[in-house]
Amino acid sequence: MQQNEEITAKELIINTQNLVRYFLGYWKTICLVGFLGGSIGLLIGFVSNKKYLAETTFALEEKGGMLGAYASIASQFGVDLGKNEGGVFAGDNILELIKSNTLIRKTLLTKVNLNGTEDYLLNTYLSTYGMQEDLLEKGIVFTISDTHAFTQEQDSVVLQVVTKIKKGQLQVDKIDKKLTIYRVQFKSKHELFSKVFTEQLVRNVSEYYVEIKTQKSRSNVNLLQNRLDSVKTALNEEMYGAAISQDQNQNLARVQASIPMAKKKMNVEILMTMYGELLKNLELAKLMLLKDEPLVQVIDAPVLPLRFEKAGKLTSAIIGGLLGGFLSLLVLYFKRVYNRIMNES
Repeated sequence: MQQNEEITAKELIINTQNLVRYFLGYWKTICLVGFLGGSIGLLIGFVSNKKYLAETTFALEEKGGMLGAYASIASQFGVDLGKNEGGVFAGDNILELIKSNTLIRKTLLTKVNLNGTEDYLLNTYLSTYGMQEDLLEKGIVFTISDTHAFTQEQDSVVLQVVTKIKKGQLQVDKIDKKLTIYRVQFKSKHELFSKVFTEQLVRNVSEYYVEIKTQKSRSNVNLLQNRLDSVKTALNEEMYGAAISQDQNQNLARVQASIPMAKKKMNVEILMTMYGELLKNLELAKLMLLKDEPLVQVIDAPVLPLRFEKAGKLTSAIIGGLLGGFLSLLVLYFKRVYNRIMNES
């Protein structure tokens, strides 16, 4: 057993030496291929485009503080302002919300002024990455932002761009797991586009976040406001009617004549009570809306000139040379194995 292991180890060393000698016999070829790979890497380093990185950090703050005291006052009137539930925004769900197809798509279909021309961000992206000319030849253009009116080809192009952005250009994370401070990073070959896209994306997220968080409370406020306006209109009509009825019947001695005026006064009292209750409920609903409305505060916004990333020439040349040398060794190895198989057969 020990002898077989020694023989196997000895054979392994011999085979390794033979393989090294074999490679050394082609050292010129290996060096040439490595040199070509290094040259290609150097060329890539020269012609590669800069990728401009825009970064925005923002914080989410749920309003509280003094609202706790207001909630106590509201409870005395039998109204419970309740507690905020995270729902779709619970935990770190907002990270996925920022990277959602809906918000990226909405950002791309936002009109902005870049270089003195107002156009959709999507068109700027297509032009920057050399996609627009080919689409124009196919008759695919983007002149409206209503996605419901898009053709299947237009939807496909937008989805392609959104997927490309999500996979390699957009990065979203939290600066610290203990904090509610989020960081959005986006990089592209167009410096101004990187800046504006990042700012618009965060703006859309903020608007969407506030809208969803306050949707129910805002609906309650609008409903109560409409009912209050209706009661106020009816109250004004009854008050004028009561005054007219009193003027018409003030000289009449019959009791029967005072009944319409009494009804009018009763209606006025009922409507005044309803108006007071609605007014109280409206103020409490506004308080609930204030409680539910979160604060999205941008901490750091991207500032020109942006930091850019670019493959270094020396690094590209070294990587290219190593890859070229490795590929040449791989080809020579398989060539040797193939020749051995052919000779044995």
